[in-house]
Amino acid sequence: MVRLDTLDDIKISLDETKKLLQDHVTLVTQLQEDVAVIKDNHAEVSNHLAVHDREISMLKITANANQQLLKINTARVIGYPVSTDEVAAAAASAADLNNHLVTAVFNRILCPVFTAAVESNFIQSVPTPAESIQRIYRAGRAAVGSSPPPIIIVFHSYTLRQAIFRFKAKVPFKPNTVERSFGAKKVFIVEDLTRDNHKMLKDLQSDERISKVWTVEGLIRFTKVDDTRVYKVANVYQSVESIVNP
Repeated sequence: MVRLDTLDDIKISLDETKKLLQDHVTLVTQLQEDVAVIKDNHAEVSNHLAVHDREISMLKITANANQQLLKINTARVIGYPVSTDEVAAAAASAADLNNHLVTAVFNRILCPVFTAAVESNFIQSVPTPAESIQRIYRAGRAAVGSSPPPIIIVFHSYTLRQAIFRFKAKVPFKPNTVERSFGAKKVFIVEDLTRDNHKMLKDLQSDERISKVWTVEGLIRFTKVDDTRVYKVANVYQSVESIVNP
């Protein structure tokens, strides 16, 4: 009788264990189904995020391109010194400062280049300051003896801007005695880039694998030290590494 009771207890225990195992299998199966659903949801969310990231990237590229397009008639003068006359004009009024910059920049930088453009039949005549300069200003606080902030020039037309960029190499700027006394060394005209385009330009210039970097209508071009081909930067939000070694 004791053995029969023991066998009955074992049978009951096995039945309970079997039920527990079945319950466990049911729970595991449910968990597996739940995990599968979570994985599907995660994949769907990841896909949505990837699409969202691509859309954001495209919007950034488009916004930057549109911002650069707004600078189509603009140029930037680097290195032109701040004189005591300019500081005095700035202290007098905004109009006096504007007149001083218009006169100085036109006479010393723009007029010789326009003259070269006329001689090459690119434009018919040298424009007056009022005909050529729509707006002009320093991009920062100016003080005598300090590093001069760039001068931003907005031309009245794209043609006049192009005349400057096409013929500026024919008449390189040479500082006179007064300009040298205020610290002028090299003065040159460059394209007015967006913040993001300018950052990429500087990053490429500092890379030892790059031999030359320049811009055409705000678009960045470069050549490598070991390669004479010209490469174009399509997306300034990529890393330098992915641009140099695509």
